[in-house]
Amino acid sequence: MNKKDHTKEQAKTAKFLEDLFGDKAPGRIDRRMSLSAEPPVGKNQPEFWADIPWRIEPDQEDIPLLFLVRDTNISSPAKGPWRLDMLKVEQRAPDGSWDTMLAFLPIDLPKVDSKGFFQLRTWEHSTKIPLSDFQDAKRGNSIHLRVVFHGSFFPYERPSQIEIHLETFLANYALPKSRAASLNQTRQWFYGDTR
Repeated sequence: MNKKDHTKEQAKTAKFLEDLFGDKAPGRIDRRMSLSAEPPVGKNQPEFWADIPWRIEPDQEDIPLLFLVRDTNISSPAKGPWRLDMLKVEQRAPDGSWDTMLAFLPIDLPKVDSKGFFQLRTWEHSTKIPLSDFQDAKRGNSIHLRVVFHGSFFPYERPSQIEIHLETFLANYALPKSRAASLNQTRQWFYGDTR
């Protein structure tokens, strides 16, 4: 890195630290330091999230899913706004391939217009998939899912996709004092045993 670029990087880093900690950084940052000025989140573009419970209790017969997109309406000079073409949920098969469980077009989703633009700055949607829809959904096994947001960023010339991988465990036994524990499924429990 040349001296001009390094000075510019130092100024970016000092500004980031000042914003983060609310105090001015020292006047000079050692050239040997390799600090990044990039914040951990908020890279000036929408953020995509998906979530499922880490564990499905024995009395639960489906997997709830949550989808969330933050800063959907962010625009130039940021990377956005995002235009959604399709939202898919896929299950990893034993051979490593992906089987589609759910596929949503923009028209299938609330607060998304027919062109795929979100109508809320922070958009969320939840649904659930019955365990009976999954391949090899046996208690004591885990299920690995992939959520894929298919779409594009402005100017919408190149397709893009955001992937989020999720995994949940299908419990054989209830955790102590959980809902399923009241179904006469008592068991001996050891400290640190989460399965």
